[in-house]
Amino acid sequence: MGLRALRERLNPTDDRPSIPRRDVEFQGRTWVTRPHPYVDRLACAWLIHRFVDPRGKVRYRDRPRASEVAFDMSGGDYQHVGPLCTFEGMLQTFGLGAPGLRAIADIVHEIDLRDGLAPRPETAGVEAILAGWLQSGMDDHALGEAGIALFDGLRRRFSTPGE
Repeated sequence: MGLRALRERLNPTDDRPSIPRRDVEFQGRTWVTRPHPYVDRLACAWLIHRFVDPRGKVRYRDRPRASEVAFDMSGGDYQHVGPLCTFEGMLQTFGLGAPGLRAIADIVHEIDLRDGLAPRPETAGVEAILAGWLQSGMDDHALGEAGIALFDGLRRRFSTPGE
């Protein structure tokens, strides 16, 4: 049992920040995050493609344009909230609870925040893959495409009951 699960069992009052739910109002939009994406930005881009805005486009820029939806960047529409990484916040905001998403959130949280609250045995392997991609010099587009494949695979793995 991970620390997060143990803490939740011992403390039934949820100490995570309350993030208001939003209906999906961002369809066919351009989503923007900082260049050189790593775990939280890659996971959020995957979440956007698969659950939030399948027709949307993800771009990597330092600043969003007025019509774009910014995520995991300073002043963005979606970013870290309290102890939650952006991916976790987006899960709450959009009310997403599909099988496998909580396990992915734990991995993303631990790699991004390194606070020991969400340990999973798979975390080290995912982090090693991400580090290898960065060392290989992949461009942002290639990282985004590889991230889609990585998180698709993780979701399939964790969608099995009991995972």
